[in-house]
Amino acid sequence: MQHKIKTGLTFLDIVKAAGAVGLVTLCGGLRRALREPGWIEKVEVSLPMTDLPPAWRGARIALLADLHVRPQEGTSRAAHIVEMTRACDSDLIILGGDVLVHGRWVDSLEGELAKLSAPLGVFAVLGNQDYPRPARLIKMLANAGIETLVNAHRILFRNGQPLCLAGLADLRWDRPDIQAALGEVAPAVPRILICHNPDIAEDLPSDVRIDAMLSGHTHGGQVRLWGWGPAALPIRDPRYAAGLVRGERFATYVSRGLGTAGLPLRFHCLPELTVLTLTHTGGEPKE
Repeated sequence: MQHKIKTGLTFLDIVKAAGAVGLVTLCGGLRRALREPGWIEKVEVSLPMTDLPPAWRGARIALLADLHVRPQEGTSRAAHIVEMTRACDSDLIILGGDVLVHGRWVDSLEGELAKLSAPLGVFAVLGNQDYPRPARLIKMLANAGIETLVNAHRILFRNGQPLCLAGLADLRWDRPDIQAALGEVAPAVPRILICHNPDIAEDLPSDVRIDAMLSGHTHGGQVRLWGWGPAALPIRDPRYAAGLVRGERFATYVSRGLGTAGLPLRFHCLPELTVLTLTHTGGEPKE
């Protein structure tokens, strides 16, 4: 089943964002807003899953979403993020999309990303900012030892027990195909789905098993004002602005991301490096 949904900032959203920047300035917070993108917060959170095999309980996943590495900034920020990630002692590392900004190339980024390693591997999905020429990025990531999942999956084993990691194509620029990603996976195997844009969470077919989902894209709103919340969100459902969202079928974690879109500022919305610990919430796993 393929999904093609138009999402993103409307003109009104842009006006709101511009107004938010003005309010930040009037409130005397511009200095903070310009510095906040550098205040990366390490967020430790439990990701609940039913039917999680015993071998996977306690497994740690580092989620790096929305790096937004810009050519003019070089790779110093990326190098710092890689260093932080290496110190997290994760079993698995996931890049949640938007490595680049409008597909603009960054020399030497491959060398920094190649320093990422984890016992179960390093994987990525594409975000809307990784287009319009994603093939070059996919090749660069492969050279760095990172596999990009585009409507595809990999079965990972921990102490002999399987878990499926699946990635969807970007919701805005491409066609997410859940059947292509998961159609051949045995029903008893638990699945973690990665899609850059969380809007797809409520549109996934109910007959396809999904145990948890990981996303980014929203930046948590990037600018948050007292009594208002996010100045603008590039998604339809504000419940998926940031953090853990418990849906009827599965939980979705939405990262606030590590970079910025548009103006290079944040306000009361710190960038985050997420470390998720898989937790079992059901009875004994199904055989």
